[in-house]
Amino acid sequence: MDLRREIEEMRSKENDKRGLERSRERREMEEMVLRRCKWMYFDMERKREEEMRWRAGSLLAVVTRSFLTTYQFENLFEKRNTPAAHAVGFWDYRSFITASADYQPDGFGTTGGKQTGMKEVAAFLGHVGSKTSCGYGVATGGPLAWGLCYNKEPLLMNYNYGKTGEALKVDLLNHPEYIEQNATLAFKAAIWRWMTPTKQHQPSAHDVFVGNWKRTKNDTLNKRVPGFGTTMNVLYGDSVCSQGDSDSMNNIISHYLYYLDLMVVGREEAGPHEVLSCGEQVAFNPSSSSS
Repeated sequence: MDLRREIEEMRSKENDKRGLERSRERREMEEMVLRRCKWMYFDMERKREEEMRWRAGSLLAVVTRSFLTTYQFENLFEKRNTPAAHAVGFWDYRSFITASADYQPDGFGTTGGKQTGMKEVAAFLGHVGSKTSCGYGVATGGPLAWGLCYNKEPLLMNYNYGKTGEALKVDLLNHPEYIEQNATLAFKAAIWRWMTPTKQHQPSAHDVFVGNWKRTKNDTLNKRVPGFGTTMNVLYGDSVCSQGDSDSMNNIISHYLYYLDLMVVGREEAGPHEVLSCGEQVAFNPSSSSS
């Protein structure tokens, strides 16, 4: 009798033990399923958010693509991938469209009508092309066909890389080489510089070009007028401007006019000489050597 009871007790304990193990296994299974469901949910949310961002960027990029086609981009920078160029395979149309889409909500290429938008894209690329060119007088295709020859940031030059990197959420202060490794980032940095004033209470290159800038009496006295010429003043100061009819200034202007023609806008839409030039303008921020 005692033996039978012991056997039953052992069986009962064994069943309890098995029940506990099954319960633990069931809980572990439930937790695993819950974790997997959560992971799947967050992954779906992430993909949905990425899809929305991609769609938004694609829709915005349509604006620039309507102003500048792949064919036109290739025409503007037709020599960038020739063996003599220094950045073969680096710059491409997709990188520019991707970068510009980030700034179109702020008005890049979207302020005013289509004509103004096309002129702004041509003006911006005129700066970029001239600052990355390896063209010269007797170069094949002419000196203006060699824009985007170098994989350097075209508009920052000695500008504050820390401030630019902070705006783009990239550590450019400690890693300026990132610009030379990523064409989209290089275009983004250049557009950011185009859209951003050098100092408070001063206009950006975008503002002076599209007509957002309200001149002061001091601007009038210093011969600063809305248009392409003053974009050079904003971006380069007296390293290009305030020097009369200089070669460096004329090179930038020539790229702009050349691009207007290739984009089928026409250089006649660029305006008179006083709008194109900054040779007689006083710099917004004079260098110490000129002050």
